[in-house]
Amino acid sequence: MPRLKKIRSWLMGFTLIELLVVIAIIAVLVGLLLPAVQKVREAANRMKCQNNLKQLALACHNYQDSFGYLPPSGYQNPAWTSNGNAGWTGNGGWQSDQGSFNLYVLPYMEQTPLYNQVANFGLGTPLVDVITKATWHDANGNLVAADPNSGNPAAYGLAVLPRRLPYHRCPSDPWDASSISCNYVGNGGIVDYNGSWANCNANPFSPLYCTGSAMTPPHNWTCYGPENGMFAYVNDPTYPPNKIASATDGSSNTILLGEDIIDRHEYLYENSSPPPGGNGRGTWTMDNGFQLHVGQIPINYPITSESLEPYACAPDGSQSDAAHAALNLQVSAGYKSYHTGGANFAFVDGSVHFINENCDQITLIQLCVRYDGEVVKLPF
Repeated sequence: MPRLKKIRSWLMGFTLIELLVVIAIIAVLVGLLLPAVQKVREAANRMKCQNNLKQLALACHNYQDSFGYLPPSGYQNPAWTSNGNAGWTGNGGWQSDQGSFNLYVLPYMEQTPLYNQVANFGLGTPLVDVITKATWHDANGNLVAADPNSGNPAAYGLAVLPRRLPYHRCPSDPWDASSISCNYVGNGGIVDYNGSWANCNANPFSPLYCTGSAMTPPHNWTCYGPENGMFAYVNDPTYPPNKIASATDGSSNTILLGEDIIDRHEYLYENSSPPPGGNGRGTWTMDNGFQLHVGQIPINYPITSESLEPYACAPDGSQSDAAHAALNLQVSAGYKSYHTGGANFAFVDGSVHFINENCDQITLIQLCVRYDGEVVKLPF
């Protein structure tokens, strides 16, 4: 009988002190494991992001193999006209919008059916706003209903556009999973956005780097001519896209595509919501879909989320924080990501590299300007 009592006592379980000790040990183990789990998750996200850029770069190569030049960053046919801004209804509203880079690479990203559906609305025909048509009509050409509150198409998924595609998003960017924007942007070289409407009169970097001939030592670049990266803001029949061969500094020394954070850039954030909250153009329109980014702004330069300061230079609408405003392209058109310490870039030769945010600014500019004739200092 005494032996039975001992067994029963042992089966009663831990004492309170023993239980607290076990809990403390588990808490310590979780604390030790959590950073490792987060590192593994971020490594997987970074690899997925690099793969997205790789596929987009290869799509650019395949497009050039077919047409003899890179896909247009954004396309209008004809160029800027006076027939635009007619309102977001049915058959048009924004110039002769014939789509962004994201449209033209669809056949090379296993999305030919979607491309054909959009093309059926008059792609290539002058004075046709193809993108607005595609956001207001289904695949059979039927006009979709409008939301009575917003005036935009009533429901996501009814019209041909917008569409969310998996390779548009970097998994490290937590911004709204329903967004129809894209984290991947084009290399515009170096551009001074002082004349843009999205400008808050704060320009900390262009005065330092834009006039290369005035620097010490002097450099062979300027912000004040045609775009000197691989893409232009808008292409049209008289202004064709560049060719890979235009990167005379070498395809392995010239950036093609880079990363940005959607809510840290006016154009990426604007219209990123699907209908009825947004008008559906999102990443597909010629002016939102492939915004040019520039090399004179440091990688991961801090920008305030536009969700906190919508369409303003600062949360209170003043100029007080213009140097970090998403509306100010002078600072927000820099490359950035949620990856620790830098961002991913696809180069013209199709390779993908992670560039540290502490990269020398001159080196970054040299990688962005396609024909400055300067030797890049490796490693970058």
